[in-house]
Amino acid sequence: MSQEQAKNEDLTSKPGPKGIPIATIIDYIENRNLSLTETAKLLDCTKSNIKQRLDHIGLKPGYLKTYKENKADILATYQYMILNSLTPDELKKASFSQKMMGYGILFDKERLERGGEIGVNNQSLTIVFNSLPPAVSEELQRKLLTMMQPGKGG
Repeated sequence: MSQEQAKNEDLTSKPGPKGIPIATIIDYIENRNLSLTETAKLLDCTKSNIKQRLDHIGLKPGYLKTYKENKADILATYQYMILNSLTPDELKKASFSQKMMGYGILFDKERLERGGEIGVNNQSLTIVFNSLPPAVSEELQRKLLTMMQPGKGG
């Protein structure tokens, strides 16, 4: 578990001053649509305690629900920004493995968007090989095949 994951886990599971886990507060406000006042009353604490706990993790009431309802659009916006920020020079600097990993991820995501499945199989490998430019040598194709086999990589 990374330090960030551990920190986030602490923030959502660690009880506050009254022993109330932040996850409980989030559930009341985001899932049950209760106000800060209603949540405080049910949890037998003050509204300022609830607000302080939410401020500690940077959560504004209603934002999480809005994020969940609009996650696909939010992620699509950032994906668009990331792809548009790439330059040909940055792509040239990337290693073969980085390029192929990026290609594979984008390939899978495109297939998902078109109603397909994710995963490597003979059909997807054939599609990948057929889409490579003719200038790609047989040696690179062999390297790609080795990298895409389970338990392999480079």
